[in-house]
Amino acid sequence: MNPINAGYEFKDIGSKNHLDSRITGVLDEKTIKALELNKLVETIDSTLTQTGKRRLYFDVFNPSVSKEEIELKQNALDEIASNDELRQDLYDFTENIKDLEENIYTFLKRVWVDPHDYQRETRDFINKLPGMVKKIKKPESLYIKCQLNNINVIENSKIKKLVGKPLLRQWGSKLTDYEDLKKYLPPIPFNPSKFKPTYAFSHSFAMGIFGGLTLISGAENFGPIFNYIIGGLWGVSAVGAGYLGNMLGKMAANKKYLTPLKKRILSDSIVQEAFNSIGAIDELLSFHKYSQDSKHSCIPKIVESEGNYFKAKNLINPVQATKNEFYVPNNLEIGNISQFIGLTGPNSGGKTSLSKAITQVKIQSQIGCYGSADDVETTLSDRMIYQIGSNDSQDDDEGGLGVMLLESKDNFDNATSKTFMVVDDLIDGTTSTEKLNKTMEQITGLSHIKPLMLYITHHFELADKLNEMNVGDFRQMIWDGQEPTYIIGKGISRDSHSERVAAKIGFTKNDMATSLINRNYLDKKENFDDISGFKRKYYDVKTN
Repeated sequence: MNPINAGYEFKDIGSKNHLDSRITGVLDEKTIKALELNKLVETIDSTLTQTGKRRLYFDVFNPSVSKEEIELKQNALDEIASNDELRQDLYDFTENIKDLEENIYTFLKRVWVDPHDYQRETRDFINKLPGMVKKIKKPESLYIKCQLNNINVIENSKIKKLVGKPLLRQWGSKLTDYEDLKKYLPPIPFNPSKFKPTYAFSHSFAMGIFGGLTLISGAENFGPIFNYIIGGLWGVSAVGAGYLGNMLGKMAANKKYLTPLKKRILSDSIVQEAFNSIGAIDELLSFHKYSQDSKHSCIPKIVESEGNYFKAKNLINPVQATKNEFYVPNNLEIGNISQFIGLTGPNSGGKTSLSKAITQVKIQSQIGCYGSADDVETTLSDRMIYQIGSNDSQDDDEGGLGVMLLESKDNFDNATSKTFMVVDDLIDGTTSTEKLNKTMEQITGLSHIKPLMLYITHHFELADKLNEMNVGDFRQMIWDGQEPTYIIGKGISRDSHSERVAAKIGFTKNDMATSLINRNYLDKKENFDDISGFKRKYYDVKTN
């Protein structure tokens, strides 16, 4: 298999569970869900073929760790953007192949195939594919050359020779190539027509003999009325037997010819390469269209550094920016001062959106796609982890805290010096003092590994402690009074703006007082701050 396409499997076509094909291990399932990568695929996706869509899903869920492979795709994107004739040829190719591809997918996935449909669904695709490639202008980039060559190789493949002529089998043998025919056994050709005369006439003839014998026997014993009835039934039965025989013929054709052919196609490495390359070309065109539709896009620069590094100019969240034309871009550089970045700021200030934007753009960079920024420089990450704090799970005997610690342990055990981590508060569900101590323990442990760690928190006491130890690079989301600017700056935020959030959803002190008055739990003259309703007292409980 060509190393450019290594890891892509065609034989699981139609699979909706793309996680089953995870190979690179850069992303785990929890990170994929937390980052909403299905939405990222939908944002980038303008593929025309099913194979292209599958390839795009595969790549987004399996970012590459090969700088060489990424740069090959980037060079191909440059050529597509600058060469109008080649780009149009590739668009025409994917447009023309769309219907042919749908036909062969139908053939391969369907359990029952009408033999007549085999001609349209398979032979047309295999036979026309090489000729379609020859109409494409010769590219300069190695990546596109390899993809077109992979498709063109099918011209001289065994599969093309097999379907290019009538299918054959020999007595006691499976589907047979022409060069493998045994001279002492007569070949049995496959008849792709809808009508199977041998099966139909043989069953009708058998029913005719049976009906004739019945009539002769009945004539001697029951008389002419019986003969008329039996004669009519016999005629209907003969026709039905012919139809049944024809169906049995089709079933035999499926079992002896078409099912073995499907297995041959699905297991053939040349066919797999051809389909993978169709998907790769369609994916490149989708990347190009995405860049044309985006306000901020660039081909990221993959850099090598002693530590992890990420820099972006006018960075946007690729998913959210498509829905919000006023999305505020950010300039940032992380990893140049410390491998630990503390991100603080009030609720609804843009911390989560920005952290997802960084991670999603790193994924775009590692699949050879355009990045959602005007300029991006990044090192490659062998793992990307996006951990969200949660304390509502009962999946562990130790409760929500146990689940959080298990996830943190798993991420700790799998992190390396090339890992990028985004963590939204490591510890919850315990006292403030224990939270500070356990979080410090985990950060200290990770400091020996030195991943690039973006830590989102409202816990300014932790940020202050680390800052006093000369540890970390601290950023905050800037606010203009009570309004967020969604712009990142240096420093540590000490306000969560919880009152603003409460006011926005209608749950301030005044809102609660109004609700109590309306429900007759509080008189207008009573003091809302009077908490005596919860004072200790002993209630008389009557029991039977």
